[in-house]
Amino acid sequence: MKTICLVRHAKSSWDNSLLSDHDRPLNERGLRDAPLMAKVLRGTNVIFDTIICSSASRAAETAEAIAREFGIKETDVKRSEALYLAQPGKIMQIFRSLPTQVCSFVFVGHNPAITELAEHLSGKHFGNIPTAGLVVIQTDKELWTEIFDSRPLNYLLYDYPKKHRSSY
Repeated sequence: MKTICLVRHAKSSWDNSLLSDHDRPLNERGLRDAPLMAKVLRGTNVIFDTIICSSASRAAETAEAIAREFGIKETDVKRSEALYLAQPGKIMQIFRSLPTQVCSFVFVGHNPAITELAEHLSGKHFGNIPTAGLVVIQTDKELWTEIFDSRPLNYLLYDYPKKHRSSY
């Protein structure tokens, strides 16, 4: 069985106009939401063995919050410049190249690609996955190359911070 979790990076800061889009960090809300959604993801009881993210600061910070929750070293989070603002086709190309022994992974990226990819793989309509929103999808296929040719995959979870606002 293979499991994919697609996560849109948490809310980023626009406070420093001198920073490039790539270098924008998480804002206060993003710093709260990323660990919250990591806990939600932990509650699925899926053990994620790999975390892949865009090289953008806001995506990396979101991925690091997830890594901490799963006991994965932040240095083991795979950051890719190629995934910064990548289109769904490029993202799927990278997913297809994952080693067979990777059974489950988290991908942290950007909209609109996260929403488009989640809809494409699950056959569900999400409209616009909000910041720190996540979608978990599973399949019984054994090879990553087979997964993307057999849609829709089994949709397990769609969650986002606003559902939990009263809890913090």
